[in-house]
Amino acid sequence: MLAISLALALCAIQESNSLPTARQSDVRDPERRVIELEVAECGPIVEQIVDFNGSLSVWASSLDFDPKLVVEIAGRSEFQKDDDSGGGSTSWLRLQVEPGDAIGIMVRGAEVVGLAQLCIVEAPETTETRAAAKRAADELEEIDRLRSEGSLKEAHNRLSVLVEELIAVPKGKKSFALEDALWRSGHSAYQFSALSVANR
Repeated sequence: MLAISLALALCAIQESNSLPTARQSDVRDPERRVIELEVAECGPIVEQIVDFNGSLSVWASSLDFDPKLVVEIAGRSEFQKDDDSGGGSTSWLRLQVEPGDAIGIMVRGAEVVGLAQLCIVEAPETTETRAAAKRAADELEEIDRLRSEGSLKEAHNRLSVLVEELIAVPKGKKSFALEDALWRSGHSAYQFSALSVANR
């Protein structure tokens, strides 16, 4: 059973005779949960037990109000909170997690009852994805050095090889570490107009 703090639990039922409701949408991807929430001042507590190493992206959006996220990981002393980091009125958090973490997620913010959508997406990391991300960081430093020295052809060739290696990493499509490495590779490509590489 998830150990959610008393303060978080009480918020979900204050000024209400019944708990707000939550309904999980029919999403076939086992690493992605989409939950439709009915939110008053506070929404229902959504629980998540982690069984992987990596990161968990959590965001909440609504057409009815400006949603705010409050997240508690059992055993950690502070709540994590966000308002609008996802762009517009969407709140967004990325949590570093490990197997056994018990997480409680609440959406807040509605002055009257409103509807919100909560998305929870897992981004598992493996030994291979972490190693590839580390290599990418080192290689990008070398590519930037070559570019600054005017060795554009060599820099372009090394960047092309790096991007293909990152794309080919097993189980890398949902890795945040590789997503970040590919984003930084694309930024490097645009700096010396290697558009074919940036568009990979």
